[in-house]
Amino acid sequence: MNLKFLETFVWVARLQSFSLTAEKMFSTQAAISSRIASLEEELGLRLFVRDSRGVSLTPEGLKVLDYAEQMLDVQRALKQSLDTSSPQQGLVRIGVMDTVIHTWLSPLMSMLMQAFPAVEIEITADAARNLCEQLQKGYLDIVFQTDLVRHESVRNLELGHYPMHWIAASQSIYARPYASLVEMASERIITFVKHSRPHQDVLNLLYARGVSAPRVSCVNSVSAMTRLIRDGFGIGALPGRAGGQAPGQRRIDPARTRYRPAPIGRCCVLARWRRPGVDREHRPDESPGGQPVRRRCRAAAHGGGPRSEQPSAARITFSCRGVPIFPCWTSSPRCSQSSERTLGEPVMTSFEQLQQCTPLALRQSIAAGQYQGHTSGLGQGRVQANIVILPGDWANEFLRYCTLNRQACPVLDVTEPGDPFFRNLGAAIDIRHEVPQYRVYRQGELCESPLDIEHLWQDDLVAFALGCSFSFEQPLLEAGIRLRHIELGRNVAMFQTNIDTRPTARLSGKMVVTMRPMKAAAAIQAIQITGRMPNVHGAPVHIGDPSLIGIQSLDTPDYGDAVPVEADEIPVFWACGVTPQSVVQASRPPLCITHAPGCMLVTDLWNSDL
Repeated sequence: MNLKFLETFVWVARLQSFSLTAEKMFSTQAAISSRIASLEEELGLRLFVRDSRGVSLTPEGLKVLDYAEQMLDVQRALKQSLDTSSPQQGLVRIGVMDTVIHTWLSPLMSMLMQAFPAVEIEITADAARNLCEQLQKGYLDIVFQTDLVRHESVRNLELGHYPMHWIAASQSIYARPYASLVEMASERIITFVKHSRPHQDVLNLLYARGVSAPRVSCVNSVSAMTRLIRDGFGIGALPGRAGGQAPGQRRIDPARTRYRPAPIGRCCVLARWRRPGVDREHRPDESPGGQPVRRRCRAAAHGGGPRSEQPSAARITFSCRGVPIFPCWTSSPRCSQSSERTLGEPVMTSFEQLQQCTPLALRQSIAAGQYQGHTSGLGQGRVQANIVILPGDWANEFLRYCTLNRQACPVLDVTEPGDPFFRNLGAAIDIRHEVPQYRVYRQGELCESPLDIEHLWQDDLVAFALGCSFSFEQPLLEAGIRLRHIELGRNVAMFQTNIDTRPTARLSGKMVVTMRPMKAAAAIQAIQITGRMPNVHGAPVHIGDPSLIGIQSLDTPDYGDAVPVEADEIPVFWACGVTPQSVVQASRPPLCITHAPGCMLVTDLWNSDL
């Protein structure tokens, strides 16, 4: 088998284009097509589908891709192992965004040049969107920026974060106390380019506090932002490391009031790179000698700036274009002094650790395949959401169904057709990746339970986020009400009932409920608390004898885990966002994607904002 043909096949699969592959390999499109045709003839199967939307792999092509990448990796490793006398050589092409340039790019370059003096380093500074495009086309080997890249051949790793602060020139009219975030938002705010994660964090914070039309100026250069702030143009929303230390500037905060606004958040810096030797199960990278690449974590932070603003440090090494790079200080919030893990392996994070995660960190762990369980007890007081995704010709009717059945299906947000991002629930929430488990129904039949739905996404799909009872569990716990499923580390128990929902023309079905056992006094208190939260199902729909709503046994829930009910307790039942799954099975739309019961989307919204 010709390895050059295999290399051509891999590049066509990555770039999804014969013409781009020809440009990449300094060949012609006809030659590329000929190589693929010869490979298909030799294997006796079709590798690609070519249509008006471009080039995509067939199911057989996906299998071949895994083995082709492994064979090319072995070839590369063999060549490297035969030449041990000379130092590592080659070219590493690194893309960086402006924030990295103004924080730790120089120390990184110094360490790289000291460790690998014979390696040529090529730096490209550009906007995040352009860097993503160049990485996916193979023009860059690794990029450092703030936004995730969603692609099966790209790996993301959070290196660290810098707290975001409100910053103003010391002598400007903006450097004064503010009674509230709303008052401060009446001034001009300067922050990062539109649709970046820091920009979305600022908008989400302002919208959550009732500021519907903030004066936000977006700038794509940290140095330009710093200069504008210093010259009194407005108030900056910047990482403290990038702007807060500049002469003539100081941080400002709204005055402490009863309704003190939440902090802006943090500016996360991520590394992302192509890993041609890793298959769909995320096999770890290997060094040229064939040994797994290791990430070693240490407790010291790299120098420069206040220690409180430095990410926790990690020592990372991985190979890129045959050159092992980055034996240098970066960061990872999950590292400890003595831990050692192969880069690319799923991080085995305990449920207790996840309970301390921010919603963003939790969603990143889920998107990376590091957590696939239920989300009850997670999210640090943030709103959790049930998910329903339908084709456009069913979406309007489902919205009407939700309006008629608000207790079971309270709508929190709806996406535009074909848009996988929820714009009102948090920073860059991509519904294709950030739910622990999904369920796929076709004609009402459950046919797939994937961990990611990018391969199923269509241009007409509309996603609905519905309120979830997990959101009212935190207020119940704060009131001293015990929730046994959380104490036992289980999913909540869910049951199909005989309670009819209000139908539309094509949608009808029975209500699904969650059950939590409580003592009588606690149940009364729970009714009072949840009754004030209609966006997450509100007050219970039933208390007591389960047979009255069609439940024969509490020991065998239809969804979730069984939770014991003690002799002095009564079962309390709330409407549940799994109800649409029951409706889908009865109404049989051509396609419907939902969350797996108990495996919710954790948003950035606070429960107190509902």
